[in-house]
Amino acid sequence: SSDLTSANAKKAGLQEGDLIIAMESAEVNGYDDLRDELARHTGGETVSITVLRGNETIELSMLLYSKSGS
Repeated sequence: SSDLTSANAKKAGLQEGDLIIAMESAEVNGYDDLRDELARHTGGETVSITVLRGNETIELSMLLYSKSGS
């Protein structure tokens, strides 16, 4: 299982107010979708995310960490 950290989010370029709208091309319409997408990936994996920043759509890459600490 994988998760996001604020440090990893910052390294990826996420900013306060950014809205994650897709992960690995899968649409994200809220927390449940984001959680489900995170569950499909493993810690240490780099995923592509699409964010909405104001009126601009931005593609970023983010390294996920393992929830188990491994």
